[in-house]
Amino acid sequence: MLNNLTHHFNRLPSMNRIFTLLLIAVFVFGGTLKAQTGLPVVAQHPRLMVNSAIKTALLAKAAANHPDYVAMLAEANTYATKPVLPFTQTNIHVWNTNYIFYSYYGSSWQDAAMPLAFAHLVAKGNNTGSFPTAYSNKLIELADVIIAAQADPNNNCAGCYNPIQGNGHYASRHVGLVIGIIFDFCYDELGATRRAQLVDVMNQWFDNIRQNGYQKNDRSTGNYFWGHAFAAACMGYASFGDNPAAQTMIDWARMRFDGTPSALVTSGYIPNDYLSQTFEGGYEPYGGMGWLSTPMSGNPQLGGQQIQGWAYGSHNWMRVMDYMLIVKTATTEDLPAARQNWLVQMMYATKHALLPNRYEIDHYSDWGGNFGNLVPHSFPIRLAYLLANTPYGANAQHLAQTDILPYVMWGWIVWDPEKWEKFYYNDNTRPQTPITAPPYYSGFSDGYAQWAGNGAWPYFIMRKNWDTTATWAGYHAGNFQYDDHQHFDAGSIELKKGSYYLLTDAGSWKDGDPNGFTGNNTLAENSGSKNTLFFNDYGDYMPIDYRTVGGQFYYGKDQVAANEQNNTFTRIRSNCTSAYNRNVNQADTVNRKLDFFYRDFLYLRDADIFVMYDKVKNKSRASGPAYEKHLRWHFPANAPAVNGNSITAVHGNAKLYIHTLLPAANLNINVVNEINNPDNTIGSWINYYYNSETWRAEVKDATNPLQYDFLSVLQPGNLSTAEMVSANTASNDGLLTGCQITLPSGAVEVVFFNNQAVPLPAPVTNTNYNFSGNINAWHTICGVVPNAAYQVSYSGGVVSVVQNASGNVTASLSGVIRFNLSNLLTCATPNAVITPIGPTVFCEDGSVRLEATDLMGIPGITYQWYQNGAPINGATEVLYTAETSGNYTVLITAPGGCSDESTSISITVHASPAVNLSPVGSANICNTQTLLLTAQSNTATAYQWLLNGNNIAGATQSTYNATGSGSYSVQVTDANGCAAVSQTADVTYTPYCPLLVKAKIWLEGAYMVIGQMSAQLSTGNLIPLAQPYNAAPWYYFGSETLSAVPADMTDWILLELLDADNNMAVAGRRAALLKTDGSVWDTDGTQGVKFNNLPNGIYYLAVRHRNHLAVISSMPADVSGAVVYNFTQSAAQALGPEQLKPVGNGAFALYAGDINANGIINYTDFNLYMPQASLTNVYAPADVNMDKVVNTLDFDFFRPNISRLGMSLVRY
Repeated sequence: MLNNLTHHFNRLPSMNRIFTLLLIAVFVFGGTLKAQTGLPVVAQHPRLMVNSAIKTALLAKAAANHPDYVAMLAEANTYATKPVLPFTQTNIHVWNTNYIFYSYYGSSWQDAAMPLAFAHLVAKGNNTGSFPTAYSNKLIELADVIIAAQADPNNNCAGCYNPIQGNGHYASRHVGLVIGIIFDFCYDELGATRRAQLVDVMNQWFDNIRQNGYQKNDRSTGNYFWGHAFAAACMGYASFGDNPAAQTMIDWARMRFDGTPSALVTSGYIPNDYLSQTFEGGYEPYGGMGWLSTPMSGNPQLGGQQIQGWAYGSHNWMRVMDYMLIVKTATTEDLPAARQNWLVQMMYATKHALLPNRYEIDHYSDWGGNFGNLVPHSFPIRLAYLLANTPYGANAQHLAQTDILPYVMWGWIVWDPEKWEKFYYNDNTRPQTPITAPPYYSGFSDGYAQWAGNGAWPYFIMRKNWDTTATWAGYHAGNFQYDDHQHFDAGSIELKKGSYYLLTDAGSWKDGDPNGFTGNNTLAENSGSKNTLFFNDYGDYMPIDYRTVGGQFYYGKDQVAANEQNNTFTRIRSNCTSAYNRNVNQADTVNRKLDFFYRDFLYLRDADIFVMYDKVKNKSRASGPAYEKHLRWHFPANAPAVNGNSITAVHGNAKLYIHTLLPAANLNINVVNEINNPDNTIGSWINYYYNSETWRAEVKDATNPLQYDFLSVLQPGNLSTAEMVSANTASNDGLLTGCQITLPSGAVEVVFFNNQAVPLPAPVTNTNYNFSGNINAWHTICGVVPNAAYQVSYSGGVVSVVQNASGNVTASLSGVIRFNLSNLLTCATPNAVITPIGPTVFCEDGSVRLEATDLMGIPGITYQWYQNGAPINGATEVLYTAETSGNYTVLITAPGGCSDESTSISITVHASPAVNLSPVGSANICNTQTLLLTAQSNTATAYQWLLNGNNIAGATQSTYNATGSGSYSVQVTDANGCAAVSQTADVTYTPYCPLLVKAKIWLEGAYMVIGQMSAQLSTGNLIPLAQPYNAAPWYYFGSETLSAVPADMTDWILLELLDADNNMAVAGRRAALLKTDGSVWDTDGTQGVKFNNLPNGIYYLAVRHRNHLAVISSMPADVSGAVVYNFTQSAAQALGPEQLKPVGNGAFALYAGDINANGIINYTDFNLYMPQASLTNVYAPADVNMDKVVNTLDFDFFRPNISRLGMSLVRY
């Protein structure tokens, strides 16, 4: 239901984040407060979201019986028949779909009111004055409940709350809209008295929210803040002309939208910040809220990012968009056009926040709700509606209609728009055009030494490409905290491959879904649940609190030293240190126990690898354990495997390798199951906050020195992706720290970082390093002079990089150079020769190693082998093993690209002789039987028969008689001395030949009187492929299975041979198919059932079924298969009196109703029947007539058979 979506589990801890603020907010315009600007409110009703053009379009859509209208009308008709549940303190949390009810905090009132209102709009059409309809009548009934609820003293007592007050006035977003819609859409039908009563309620509610509402005056990114403003606007615009306070409500809301001043909004009700600041600047984070002489501020939603996360943010922005629409319809002021740039930014942000599978969306910050981070479709259809007929309309329509895919769960689309929303906003006939966008995004502009940059939130999204299986990552480089749904995650990355998260925020993964998206979550904002530096000073500086686990808190500031995203790479260097501040007092930072945490982040898009370089230092501790610091990586669902410095994590069909190259010595990687998270030192009452279905790896230097570096390489892939090879490296002058990475494709990446321990290191202008790898490797150096030219040279295995105005490589704007030596250098020419190591003529399946040599001795050479002039894929090493005939050469390439191809060497491979064995495959012999095996070959000159791969002495002819079990084959040799081994004949010998039993059986429950039994279980696809008698009471564990259930199969039965010479002991058991004509078939598709490893003898046949009384043949059964034992022709065919039931026309069947299959039909069977009654489409013991349904028809079979006993031999 709308607005229950992400707020269904609204978190209480957010209420604890209210800080005492110094509130100084005065609007001065020429010394005089001016009234709200904007156009006057129109006189017509309805005016909320409706004007004459919109009404005409909606009426036309309804007249055409558009499916959106038909669906909405059906829902409205349902609501019109439901009574409205009174609002009382005992009913406020009742969820009863037989009524129109209040919960959750008025959202269910909204669920009913909106389709009822639009159904009334359509039904009333262009009629004027009072025109009651079933829909308006129901809305008026709801209005009466609202009026009564507000007047009831029991809802206004201590510890109670009226409809708008619950949970910090959370309900305002819903009930404000509801009361406004009722007043506006049913204006004439309400009558003057009710209108006056509703105005009185609206005024009381407005006083409630502006005096006591959580976030009433601050945190304009918050959903409470705008929920209150939205409520005031709905009530004000609806009641304008009937309510003297309406203009105050309108102005109070507008001031929170864009700060427009009003003389009607007096001191104490003026907000500290407003929504437009979050896009356009001036919005203060917690670390700058009036405490600083020069307050810090930003515009965190620039670029359309939802600072409080897409769960809360998108629903909040739905209300913002509805507000802009209401202003337009109520006054003709076109706010959507005036703020079009906001909408366009949100469109692009949504496109990039879509995860590769296109039905999930980025789950940073809090994610409320219990269905996972699936896209709320109500948000993009509003964007498409408001941007229609603009240059961005076709893009927005494509986003809503095509880009975002539905996710169906339990038969419904998760977060599908409400039916009234589809009726109002949806129009799939609008033109659509795909959004053209690079594979990266941020509202934070690229730059160098810009620190807070353009004020945007420094959150960076990147992906390898737009494929649905691609790598996607979100990285937060900032320290500002703006919103109480934001997490402490400076320096944290979340990583996804296709549909599966590989690194996640553990606070957003409480219930992992096997499809790869999150379910309900812990809402844990602490940095201990993030993929960043964990620091614990044991309370010496940072207060011990559930929010401070990991060391980060509210009072950091954004310090991005260098950042850039392009089609080749994403590089961000940031100073994350201030995220670990405990307050805003800069003088207090000397007491902070963490001296610094600088992170350099690099994503190489073509290689699809991430490299992170961290410099960390902390103070020493006077006493007690040393301060703890380590990197944390959080993995969803499955425990990672650790092998040395390598971590391997698997989730679904995705895999992640993490190599820790620094620290190299004393490396310790500890794996922790976070379902019982040891971070919780507070108490089990808060386990919900800490525990999640994730695992983490803690990476550290076991000796814990005060300062050391981390260097991590991350390689995402699919399950078949081979692991990279990585190694540390460094420049010869010590200025650069880095690594060399060889990917499974053979491609090589060399990465270096400027390693100075300062927020923004002085750029490297002259350095060199050793390199002897592939000349085609790509080299990336982070931390050089931005936009400067560098001369790169390579000589004697050393790469030199020197700043030079006429150089051959130019640095990027963030100070990165990237180059490939083969594109830059000249080289010497090698001299290639091949030396065979072994004979060059051999038989098939043989080989010879070929060795390449460069007689010039040039270092850093590469190899490519060729066969018959064509390059051999993957043959790039100094040695090559030749296995097929041909002429082989090798091309040796020196650094710089010069190459030489060797003279060819000829390899001759003789084919193996052809041989066929007859027969092949599986064969069975028994008693005195033998199997004649024949070898067929036109070129064989010698034969040797093999048993289980070993020579059979003396078996050297072209035929052989097999007499025992085993795998037989023959090896033949031709005139070239080449040998080949034939296929195998797998012979199984048993001393006894199988016994074959045939029978005919009717089951009373399935019998249809016409000489046939029912096949409903088969046609309903309910019969299992594996025999069902492997549980109590049968405990038969035979392996009988079917590849497909025959259409004429009634059910599985269990046959037993009882040995007459051994006191009727069970000698053999087999599960078999009972067909509709009563015949019994083996699982191999032959009639009759085979019993192996039994001697010929006198055997009686017992027949068992899941819910019919078992029987025993009255005489021995024929075990040759020549005679069918027919239980259906006479009661005397069963041992004992009345063991078969007459079913008409001289036929007899097994008694139905032995539901527990114990051989007795009595009350215990009834006790099993009752819990299964009313089950449908099932394969259940109580379905004794086997019609897929458990009902009284089954009881009608059971009842007359009560007290029937099977023979003692078949009773359990």
